Amino acid sequence: MSDVYLRRTDNAGRVVITHHFAWDAPLFLKSQQRYQFDAQAKGQERVRIELATQDEYRAFAWPKKSTKEK
Repeated sequence: MSDVYLRRTDNAGRVVITHHFAWDAPLFLKSQQRYQFDAQAKGQERVRIELATQDEYRAFAWPKKSTKEK
């Protein structure tokens, strides 16, 4: 099992980076991309999916400011 980090970019350019555990990382990526292709065929909004790095995920998920600003 391996860690997989995915960058999901919508049509407006908003990016979300997600973390997953997968037995076969290339197959998992392909299945996620296929799901988006099928969603587009059904008239739903398609999200572009690419591999991301652990560092990119950490920067996205754990911002440097850990306390709320007053």
